[in-house]
Amino acid sequence: MYRGGTGQWTWLLHRISGVAIVYFLTLHIYETLQLALGPAAYDEATAVYKQPWFRPFEFALVMAVVYHAFNGGRVMLFDYFPSLTRYRKQIFWIGIVLLVALTPIIGYFMLSELFGMGLAEIFASMNGIGYAALIVGPVAIPVLYLLWRGSALSEGRRMILSASNSTPAPAASRFEKLAWSFMRISGIVLVFLVLAHLFIMHIERDIAEVTGEFVVDRFRANSVWIAIDLTMLFLAWLHGLNGVRVVLSDYMRRGAPRRIVLGAIGAFGVMWLVAGGAVLFVIPTLVIGA
Repeated sequence: MYRGGTGQWTWLLHRISGVAIVYFLTLHIYETLQLALGPAAYDEATAVYKQPWFRPFEFALVMAVVYHAFNGGRVMLFDYFPSLTRYRKQIFWIGIVLLVALTPIIGYFMLSELFGMGLAEIFASMNGIGYAALIVGPVAIPVLYLLWRGSALSEGRRMILSASNSTPAPAASRFEKLAWSFMRISGIVLVFLVLAHLFIMHIERDIAEVTGEFVVDRFRANSVWIAIDLTMLFLAWLHGLNGVRVVLSDYMRRGAPRRIVLGAIGAFGVMWLVAGGAVLFVIPTLVIGA
């Protein structure tokens, strides 16, 4: 285990942010599927995200995406230009400065509705701690597990980590080599697509304005949005699932249990991808107010 320093913690935070993003992407696909039942069903499914108590979680998700993008870009820089690893500390601190500078700016746009509100008013719509735990709680279990296994708290399997987190393309397996390349190519494309999506949906306008009617109108106005969202869904979902596969492969021993778990995740991933992609073509045919 690489203990201490930026190498371990950037690697660990990259995994934690990735798992959290995959979880909320799964929920996001579920919400999109509700559009097949009409804009009203979508509004009902996304109502929780428009409540004041959920705004900090929404902000945390966006910052997780920003961090994951920054750190992924840093790792890819070293992957393709190994000579730059001599400047890894300087590049690390440049990323930290950018992240720290962006945090209050993003926070202002996303949390401004909470300014001036008391805690009682913010949590008035929570409908009990159990409801919040049902929405946010499932992601806490893998996050805590990764913290335990990825830090000095665990005496489990040891992994050798470089200070830059850069890893060469695997040579033993053609599949692993293709997966390695896909993660980096898709990551570059997703930096632009996902950050633009987050800006449009979470910063340019308040989340309360993103209704089923808004989503349907956007797809009807320009079919290019279907192609963009379909590309983003395909790349982000496969990128996330492959990341989960890599994490599980690190912590699960070879054998039937790992094959069963990875097979189940793969089957669910294909089903969810097909369902999410299909509904994108259904959206323009929906009747507003259905």
